[in-house]
Amino acid sequence: MESLLDSNYFERNYNCSFYDYNSIPVENRRNLIVGIILLILYVIFEVLYLPCLGVFAQKENLRESCYKLMLFMGILSMININSSGLIIGIYAIRGDVFCSRPLFNYIIGMPAFGLYCSESLIAMVLALNRCIEMYDHQLAEKIFSGNKIFYWIISSLIYGFILGFFTIPPMPNGLLVGWFWNPHIVYFQDLEGVVFLQVLLIGMLHMFVTLLYTYMQYFPVPIWIVMSASYAWITSQGLVPLIYITFNKYIRRSIKSLFIDPNITRITTHFNNSRVAPNSTHGDKNVSRIVTRNVKTNVF
Repeated sequence: MESLLDSNYFERNYNCSFYDYNSIPVENRRNLIVGIILLILYVIFEVLYLPCLGVFAQKENLRESCYKLMLFMGILSMININSSGLIIGIYAIRGDVFCSRPLFNYIIGMPAFGLYCSESLIAMVLALNRCIEMYDHQLAEKIFSGNKIFYWIISSLIYGFILGFFTIPPMPNGLLVGWFWNPHIVYFQDLEGVVFLQVLLIGMLHMFVTLLYTYMQYFPVPIWIVMSASYAWITSQGLVPLIYITFNKYIRRSIKSLFIDPNITRITTHFNNSRVAPNSTHGDKNVSRIVTRNVKTNVF
């Protein structure tokens, strides 16, 4: 919400005037079959939920805290299926992307993300409720009985509201059939995201091997685990260049340029921080002036 109210921030990060989203024709952006399948699943899942909610809402069941949580989570799920099924299904059929209607896409992303976060939290509360109930019924009564359960429900709504309306929301994309935080995905790559993915994969490999070797030092293990650890160790080292080559366009093109085809030009990526200066004029025509700052990097 704060980003939406800050016009400078919104224009700088969600400005669609510095490229033509129709450079990918709408017929190439449509995913008709996928969209139809999503809409069919949307109808099926919504219908399946109705009798379940009817059971949860029965008076004798609502005496149990778990059924109150399940009823609330079911209602949230039925609402959230609109995001994962109805909205994205329509977008897939139409081939809509963020720049098809920027403000609308940003706005619908806020409640969609907020309700998803609320449902995720209430699912964790339900799991906690069941675990405590099995461990100690009296403790569960102290934490969840009576009106106490509504504190948990209200807390999940507050949690979802804060994340939905005070953080950056994801936005629907019919071309990729999903919700993304990068509004210009496909047209412009999220470079920070690619760097993060590379570092994450490399870090996970090393962490796995480190944990495995640490475990071996203190506990007896079968010989096959020791051998697996040796293979994992060399793999954690050897897969690093494969990760670079797979996810790093600059390295990929540079290798081709060095060893395969010297005529291939290495790409230099430009980070574009663009904003629109409204009401700019040139001659007799009203135009939007794009102010762009280019920072060269050889990372990608």
